[in-house]
Amino acid sequence: MSQPKWRTIYNTDYSLLQEDETGVYEPEMEIADQVDEDKDGNPLFNIYRFSVDRMKLVSDDKNPNKFYLVPYRYDESYPYPAGMYEAWWVKHLKGIASAVGSSVEDLVEAVTSEDPGTRAEVYEAIGSVEGYMNLDTDPLTDLTEEDLNERWKI
Repeated sequence: MSQPKWRTIYNTDYSLLQEDETGVYEPEMEIADQVDEDKDGNPLFNIYRFSVDRMKLVSDDKNPNKFYLVPYRYDESYPYPAGMYEAWWVKHLKGIASAVGSSVEDLVEAVTSEDPGTRAEVYEAIGSVEGYMNLDTDPLTDLTEEDLNERWKI
């Protein structure tokens, strides 16, 4: 598989969204979470990086009134039923929506959007409520502000 060539879509003082110019990989987001200070009082950050996957709604074969939120690339050739591919965070959508002042319907519409920036808002909401460590279990740790600026080319 080819290596990604990342292009920045946008960045803020605490987030970065990039897309792969080769089109092979889904866009990815980084969140800088200040976790501590060094001995001189300068901030230290953990950097969480995770995919901003596009999702889609798929109906259950046995119950057409039941839908699953699955990766956009899912199709009927997959070996297991659609429910087996539903993202872990779907069961938390009601609480996430409530915490960020949204509705489940709006979050589903956003995470199924073609626009990676719109999807990034949902993943940021998931991380802010459920913890970014649930999106990236191996973050970069204890980066200085200078490290962060260099990484993000600020």
